[in-house]
Order: sequence, then C-alpha cells, then structure tokens
Amino acid sequence: MDKFLHNMEHEYKIPESDLQAIVYASENMTEGDLAETIHRTIEKNCIEKILFSSNRVDRRKQSC
Repeated sequence: MDKFLHNMEHEYKIPESDLQAIVYASENMTEGDLAETIHRTIEKNCIEKILFSSNRVDRRKQSC
C-alpha cells in the first residue's frame, strides 16, 4: 500500500482536473457520488499505469 500511495503521489500523478472533480463532489454531492468520483479517478489512474508499464515492456522487447 505504501508503494501504491508513493506512486500515486510521485510517479502516476492524478491530473488537476480529476482532483477538482473530487473537491467539487466532496463539497456539492452526496457521499455516494463522492465515493464514485474517487473510484473512477483511481481506476483511470491504475489503467493508465498498466498501459504505461506494458508499453515500456514492449519497447524493451523490441530493442533486443
């Protein structure tokens, strides 16, 4: 979990627009809506991380 949080903060940063959506949801929407916004943000971030990691592996294979 520590590595995950470190990567979220330093390696795979959440875009400003997503952070603004979370803030907006926390101030103006229900708790369920806030949870859904956070869930979608983390899910999107994880998918981008997986795609980035797999692209790096593919490039390494091609250079061999």
